[in-house]
Amino acid sequence: MLDQRVLQSFSNAGQEVLGRRFPGFRPRSGGTEFTIQPRSIRKLSLESGDLLAISGNGTVAVAAFDAGGQPRPSHLGLQGLVAIDAESFHAQPLLGWVAANGGADDEAIQAVPLESRGEPVILKARDSVTAWLIRPAKREDLVCGTAQGVISATLQPAGGRTMLPDPLGKVREEFTVLRGSARAYEIKRGEFVQIIDLEGQQCSDFQAIRMRGLDRDEELVIDSTATRSMVRRAYPGPGLFDKFYDASLAPLLQVIQDSCGRHDTFGMACTARGYEERGFPGHVNCSDNMSLAFAPFGVAPRVAWPAVNFFWNTWIDPRHQIQTEESHSRAGDFVVMKALDDLVCTSTACPDDIDPINGWNPTDIHVRIYESDSAIQRAVAYRPKEDGPMSMSQTSAFHLRLEPLTNAFAPARDLWSPVSFPAHGTLGEYWACRTAVTVQDMSGLRKFDVIGP
Repeated sequence: MLDQRVLQSFSNAGQEVLGRRFPGFRPRSGGTEFTIQPRSIRKLSLESGDLLAISGNGTVAVAAFDAGGQPRPSHLGLQGLVAIDAESFHAQPLLGWVAANGGADDEAIQAVPLESRGEPVILKARDSVTAWLIRPAKREDLVCGTAQGVISATLQPAGGRTMLPDPLGKVREEFTVLRGSARAYEIKRGEFVQIIDLEGQQCSDFQAIRMRGLDRDEELVIDSTATRSMVRRAYPGPGLFDKFYDASLAPLLQVIQDSCGRHDTFGMACTARGYEERGFPGHVNCSDNMSLAFAPFGVAPRVAWPAVNFFWNTWIDPRHQIQTEESHSRAGDFVVMKALDDLVCTSTACPDDIDPINGWNPTDIHVRIYESDSAIQRAVAYRPKEDGPMSMSQTSAFHLRLEPLTNAFAPARDLWSPVSFPAHGTLGEYWACRTAVTVQDMSGLRKFDVIGP
């Protein structure tokens, strides 16, 4: 990552945020920013007093609903509902949400159109409301490049309320790990666990143990050395090399989504000895917290726990020294993993307040466990530049036909694209272009290429 050209310098010099200087991180008072592309929609959950600012050049339609799926534009101080053509945007998520929450099961979408011309439009929630921001556009305008530009929206919660990302599926259980503590929990094979950094720049040590191993008094945990050897990188991520392994090289978890992309598997969870050597004897630490959390499951305590250190920003410099700095994770960043066996896991909210790894201010971590039938697609975060709004990568229109042909997909900007087709190989692909006809998925450029002799 350090040898890549960036659009804007990413170092501890620049914007001041609560006494720290770190560009790329919006101050909490700035709210959360989103973008709405032509023919796309965005779902936002607002509570009473929340502010929504819409800016840009173009038309955006706001569809507001209460918890029962009934239109409530008055909750945002709006009036003048009009029918929006469902063919002018990607309407299925909205229609599915309305039907699932008891609203009218039809394709008549009622919304209030707003014109944004330079000056932002400010809306204040008068009650709890779910708002869908819609950017209608004709298909031919999108293809020809004549559609109106991107609309930006900023959501500012009232009273400094912490915002959680929307659930990705059916939540079986969720809880908050308070700063300086740890919590153990069970996940079954096929279920998903989501680790969420609530306020940004907070590390969370994670470890998983195979339940059937505990039945035989064996502690089969995530082995970072085995994992790095198998995935051939510092840590796995969504895509082809996406699994954490135990010492027997058997996979434990599959990484499905990662919105931060910067973690650590080299260091242990922080220990009592580590704080003592730096002059802080008796400091609360993650290793002791993990031992206490695991104790009800019959796991032996350890002085130092190996762990996956989510959101910990480390790297190896040219002199082979392990360096660390403030985390790259923003408020609401998360990692989603799928359990490949029955596991008992623990997550911590690291208490380290004597160096920059938690931004000098330890905060909380939130954990969600999703049922196994949740349809959670693999994704990584995409930002046009370091301090730009985040969007999660999507699959292209070709994906359903490409997925049976290869597992080798990689994110190309904000879309997953195939890297290779193992059944054919590089030479087979070359001769297909020479003697037959091939189709190249270039959805990131809103096109596809047909290549042949």
